[in-house]
Amino acid sequence: MSDIKSMNCPSCNEIICKETFLGHIKKCTPEYFIQEIFSLPPESEWAERIKYNEMEVNGKFGIGDAIKILQGENVFWYADDKAYLDLYTGRAYAKESTALTHISEHTTAHSDALFKLIQESLTKEKLLFLLKYIRARTPRVVIDDEKVSRAEKAVEKVKKECEDKIAISNVWKDKWFEYQKTDDAERIKDLGHEISEKNTYIYEVESKCRRLEQELRSYREKEQAEVGERQNNLGRAIEEITFMEKLQIKFDKMKAKLEGDVEKKVKKLKEEHDKKLEAFEKREKKYNKTIKTLKHQVETLQHQAALKDMSSSSDSDSD
Repeated sequence: MSDIKSMNCPSCNEIICKETFLGHIKKCTPEYFIQEIFSLPPESEWAERIKYNEMEVNGKFGIGDAIKILQGENVFWYADDKAYLDLYTGRAYAKESTALTHISEHTTAHSDALFKLIQESLTKEKLLFLLKYIRARTPRVVIDDEKVSRAEKAVEKVKKECEDKIAISNVWKDKWFEYQKTDDAERIKDLGHEISEKNTYIYEVESKCRRLEQELRSYREKEQAEVGERQNNLGRAIEEITFMEKLQIKFDKMKAKLEGDVEKKVKKLKEEHDKKLEAFEKREKKYNKTIKTLKHQVETLQHQAALKDMSSSSDSDSD
């Protein structure tokens, strides 16, 4: 069975039969449903809570779920862990899915049942208490001047940092465009073209090597196909084999020489590139140091100008 035979009363903790839950709760705690929906602080604490804007409603069941049921949505009544109620039939189920399946068959009756139970549990004193609470929790805006001041300072700080970063970015942008006009940039571009040409040359050499390898394989296949015919002339076959071996040795030497030449040229190009890159880094450090010096001089001049302005203002005031 998906429903449960007995459960604890959420008010008195007595074990009660599922069939008599609603009757028992009405007798044990008449205000049960209002208390489950609204869990409000005592009236004596309202003044302090209003001061700190803490007049929230803490409901065990929750006003939100009560609104959903009254709107006719398929929502169960939570009575306890593994106790989900169908308020129309009064049955308690151990699984949420089972309770929702049964409630979906009569959501309107389930909603009407909750409305009736709220009416029965709403006393004159409880209604008066709720009306006073609604009036007492009028929204109030508390302005903390200190927090506002801190926020404004934080905004100004972020704004200044952004402006500084933009200024530095513009300086580096101008510096980059200036560098593109120098001879070093042109030499690096030329070096890039030269490396591209060397790579093309290496590719051509490798293509030639592959063609030679294909030719060699073709010779070997041809040799194997003609083995039967060359058996009658062993001397000629030996000469041809010797020729092929010499050709292989010659090819290996040619290939090794080409690979060695290419490796040396690539190594030389790499060393030249590293030297030029190192020189570029030294120039960059020198430029950074010059920029730092100029920046310091500008700040000094600005400071001297400010002192001069102050001195001029003092002289005019004295006159």
